[in-house]
Amino acid sequence: MNYLLKFIFLLISIGILISCGTTHKIKSDLKHSNKESSFFKGLVIYNPKMKKEILNYNGKKYFTPASNTKLFTFYTAYKALQDSVVGLEYYKVKDSLLIKGTADPSLLYGFNSTKIIDFLKNEADSIYMLNETIDEPPYGNGWAWDDYQDYYMPEKSLFSVYGNIVKYSIKDSLVISTPSYFKNNITILDSTSVTRELTKNIFYIEKNHEKENEVPFITSNKLVAELLGEQIQKTIKVIPSNKKYDFKILKSIRYDDLYKQMLVVSDNFIAEQLLLQVGKEVANTYSVKAAIDYSLTNYLQDLPQKPRWVDGSGLSRYNLFSPNDFVFLLDKMFNEIPLPKLLNYFPAVGESGTLKDWYGNEKPYVYAKSGSLSNNYNLSGYLITKKGTVLIFSYMNNHYQKSTSSIKS
Repeated sequence: MNYLLKFIFLLISIGILISCGTTHKIKSDLKHSNKESSFFKGLVIYNPKMKKEILNYNGKKYFTPASNTKLFTFYTAYKALQDSVVGLEYYKVKDSLLIKGTADPSLLYGFNSTKIIDFLKNEADSIYMLNETIDEPPYGNGWAWDDYQDYYMPEKSLFSVYGNIVKYSIKDSLVISTPSYFKNNITILDSTSVTRELTKNIFYIEKNHEKENEVPFITSNKLVAELLGEQIQKTIKVIPSNKKYDFKILKSIRYDDLYKQMLVVSDNFIAEQLLLQVGKEVANTYSVKAAIDYSLTNYLQDLPQKPRWVDGSGLSRYNLFSPNDFVFLLDKMFNEIPLPKLLNYFPAVGESGTLKDWYGNEKPYVYAKSGSLSNNYNLSGYLITKKGTVLIFSYMNNHYQKSTSSIKS
């Protein structure tokens, strides 16, 4: 029996030494890399079952998180919102239907919009849209103004359709657009570096351009009424807002669908709209700032380092979080959400979303959220070892001037 106990002890000791050796090598590599490179990196690895920190390198330092910010948006929305999205609010008065937006990002944006569209199509009376807006500007603090024509930076809005994006291309020398409403606003040019005017919904495409353009449009309630009216083949008029009506709600899709889309493909628009909805839920105002303030006070008051958190998507370079913060958040999620459900929200290495083209196994072993801005790349999530142990990690890289592909490898 003594021999067996000694043998077991020996195996455990070897395992610990191997583990310590690996950790030491990673730390050594990081320190060596730090001396050789001019950019800043941080790595924290944590075992949530053992409640043990395995490695911490610059874990308490602040980094620009980019789309890793969406992890905080996800957790905040998951805690604050119910199962299904409120697609719109409506009120029946005499021979009219009054409607107003609820910051739902899903309408005509790749999700099942049947409930809302059929509701409006089947309405026999005149339809009026209240002229209400969100309680803050359409762009977030710290967003780059010259990204206005890029697909990843559509405007935030109270009533959105098509994700506030127009898709258009050329086929047989003819312009095809979705929605078709913008077709006559698109000009074919021999050459152009601009896809949309800064202050107008006037769009451009090169005559030999083979790919589909995805360009945000400048939105307004008048434009949304026209786009939605085109979709349901009815006229929708915009009228001044009136607070006296007792509006009812109409649900659209499940929040789980939005969460997964936001994290897997890193959808900025969904992230911002979710925090607008949280702001309405917790502070009765469609405000991203209100949602963030509430979350930091009520859900995340014990973060290791107090972050600077300013938007839902991570587009802003004003955001500052530490690797410790992300590991702390991922640990909370690990303890509060069943693991299969939790991992289903994330991109999987070699299988889905932003990690689909990474090296994978027969079964994914990394489920993580990436975050990239020029000169910054981060990855935070869950790693499953060969023995099935779940580890939490946050690996953040900021201010490099080499290729992002080299940082990823």
